[in-house]
Amino acid sequence: MIHILPTCQKHRLKFVLLKGLVIIQGTASRQVARFKMDPHIPKKFSAQNSDYKDSGWSRGHMSPAGNNKMLQEFMDESFYLTNIIPQDIDNNGGFWNRFEIFCRDLTQKYTDVWVTSGPLFLPTQQENGKKIVTYEVIGENEVAVPTHLYKVIVAHNGDNIVTGSFVVPNKPIDYSHHLKEFQVTMDYLERKVGNKFYTNMNRDEARDLCEDTGCNLMSKTEMDEYIITQRLKGVNSLKKLAKLWKNMEEKRNLC
Repeated sequence: MIHILPTCQKHRLKFVLLKGLVIIQGTASRQVARFKMDPHIPKKFSAQNSDYKDSGWSRGHMSPAGNNKMLQEFMDESFYLTNIIPQDIDNNGGFWNRFEIFCRDLTQKYTDVWVTSGPLFLPTQQENGKKIVTYEVIGENEVAVPTHLYKVIVAHNGDNIVTGSFVVPNKPIDYSHHLKEFQVTMDYLERKVGNKFYTNMNRDEARDLCEDTGCNLMSKTEMDEYIITQRLKGVNSLKKLAKLWKNMEEKRNLC
């Protein structure tokens, strides 16, 4: 899987191309990775961790940490603040997380998968008919909070090419919503982003990703089981197991 992020210097978000092929299997741990400034970016163009403190927004990965397990170096670089956006916390851990898992699972069906992710700042139409772009900025460095996030997915097996483009609001999205609701044409997204995607691809020969796969994200039950499984992988003592079990019981009692 290859994950690419576009340039967005104006909003102090990701504006360097992530290097290399992303192998989604490996032993790198996110537990030892830390959010930090990208050393390749001048400080005056960078967000800082302090910008996110008490902002009400989470630090959301564009190239997911889960896609960077091959080497600890790759995992650590995925925590550079150039790969991070201010993201709604429920969206980050909920719908967007399920979307990222869906992208990773595509590697089981297709030989190659390319994913391009980034922030969007889209207008809303006012009562007078005018369209206005408004967004919050956080911290001393005035890090822009995107109104939406997007992904462009291209996958293929031999001559079989599929594509899907999606625009997701940066807000909570519950389990009643299907990924198809957020699908757009690649042409629409290119106009909103201001960039062309995969120019060497013959789009007339590409099939629709959702028609080929169904674009079904994990259900709540499946997601709960997935989270428990992931947390169990980090348990290496009876004390940690007891703590995890207690947390699970507390959540079950809240339901």
